[in-house]
Amino acid sequence: MHKIYSYRGYDHKLIHFRVPVSGSATKGAYSIIEQDLPEGFKGPGKHRHKAIEQTIKVVRGTVIAQIGAQEMQLNAGEYVHVPPNTYHDFYPSNGGACIQSIQSPAGLEDMFLEWANIDKNLAKDEYSLKVKCISDKYDNGQ
Repeated sequence: MHKIYSYRGYDHKLIHFRVPVSGSATKGAYSIIEQDLPEGFKGPGKHRHKAIEQTIKVVRGTVIAQIGAQEMQLNAGEYVHVPPNTYHDFYPSNGGACIQSIQSPAGLEDMFLEWANIDKNLAKDEYSLKVKCISDKYDNGQ
């Protein structure tokens, strides 16, 4: 069993995540992050990873994914590839969902772990600013 961490999404809902495979285990080639998306989660917001590609698989539930200009519904067991520098967003369509993302090269898991260390009792605006400052350090852009 992998340790469960949490952070607050931009809508301030609590998101739980696990890192079953870290970049240190793959010599930086890739990492795997699993996220439990609660009902009503509005997504991370449209963003891109300039040099990182992702494959996002739905483990449980149904997710609406927007990859570039295309919006699609993904059911459990389905996945979508997100090329580098492609704007994307995702959120559960009905109830909660669980997704697994594979990032290559690795590194985004470090961003998630930094988010997990932010005081979750901060006011929404202060918390969001800290998340943005951490995100800006990584290959992440709005």
